[in-house]
Amino acid sequence: MPLNLDLTTAAEGGFDPLPQGRYNATIRKAEMRETSGTGKMPAGTTMLNVGFEIDKDDIPEHPEAKKGKNFTTYVFKGYPIPDKGYEKHDQLMGILIGMLKATGLWSDEELREEGGFHLDENDLLGCRVIVKVSQREYVDNATEEKRTTNQVDGVLPSAASVEVV
Repeated sequence: MPLNLDLTTAAEGGFDPLPQGRYNATIRKAEMRETSGTGKMPAGTTMLNVGFEIDKDDIPEHPEAKKGKNFTTYVFKGYPIPDKGYEKHDQLMGILIGMLKATGLWSDEELREEGGFHLDENDLLGCRVIVKVSQREYVDNATEEKRTTNQVDGVLPSAASVEVV
């Protein structure tokens, strides 16, 4: 179906990254995916992709906040879940355990139960955490321009770990 679009005010280049820091956040997206193989992980490796919605009160200098507009800011982190034989399996599982413990839903003992731990990614939705965010540069493959984006360097427990939805 054809669509008539007014793109006269469209801003190219994406979103401005958040400044480096710690932000209160709520997990709003969580889904299992498979890696494409274009990064360090082999293609088809299971990955938990998590979207953290940053609290608006933590970013009063955001351009949309200054305009008095309603806005939502997300940062995302992928947690690869490689096969046991993968060289960095234990380190990657440690990073995943850190995020899961930060939600307040599970104890270390529950996560490390013999026989395995069953993860339903939907259980993460609504959990309150603190995300440690930094910036990194990358080259946009389409334009070959240097850009800056955010990356999640860690997830910490929040004072209110689970939001009532």
